[in-house]
Amino acid sequence: MTNPIAFFFVLLAISLLISGFYLPKLAMGKRGNNFGMGLIFSGICFGILGYAVTLGSLESVNRTVTVGLASLMLGMLFFLRSGTQHLSRGGRRSVLIAAATYILILAIIRVYYPTNPDFIGSGLFFFNPHPLVKFMEIILFTGVLVPASLCMMHEIRIGDRISGNAFYIAIITIQVSLVVLLASSEDFLIMLDAVAISLALLLLMLTALGFFRRRRIKFIAFHLHQFYRNRIAPRLEALKHSERIS
Repeated sequence: MTNPIAFFFVLLAISLLISGFYLPKLAMGKRGNNFGMGLIFSGICFGILGYAVTLGSLESVNRTVTVGLASLMLGMLFFLRSGTQHLSRGGRRSVLIAAATYILILAIIRVYYPTNPDFIGSGLFFFNPHPLVKFMEIILFTGVLVPASLCMMHEIRIGDRISGNAFYIAIITIQVSLVVLLASSEDFLIMLDAVAISLALLLLMLTALGFFRRRRIKFIAFHLHQFYRNRIAPRLEALKHSERIS
């Protein structure tokens, strides 16, 4: 029952790692590099979670999930650095210290109110965080990812508007899905959420690989047109001609 879940997490990890490596090429400079590092550490987190759900003991799962979440928190700091590049050095330092303090408080609260990951009868994996921990994690993800994503979108749109829009659609879908994943305990909603995250990560990866660059789209559109004109259109015309004769 757990293998499909592990496979799902591994696919998410691969998508995030590829996106983190290639996305900085669309937004050169420290902002893009930091955002890419945030994606890479998020990918490492999902890779660890994929390993965690293969473990038999729930105690081992809990320890491994903790390690994965630590990687995700480190990724949050890189996202934060990406979203504060426009601030002065002192401003960036102050924001970073405040965020690190918040994450430390979250870690301490999580010790007193530990997460109890578990599998239910349908085979789905639930993190089951305490409501206070859940609330603080949602605040953290929203407060860090939304500003960083908006800044990255503007940076990418400077070079290519279509890629910037595709990035924004993908990253906002991922953020909303993460909040739903944390807040929901309904099987059907979790499954829909998993589909949404998968499609959004596919869109993000294709964007990072430059699939939506204007020149690439024109190139693909030109060859599709050539294929239609040289292969499809003559056959359709021949079919119409044979129908008229008959």
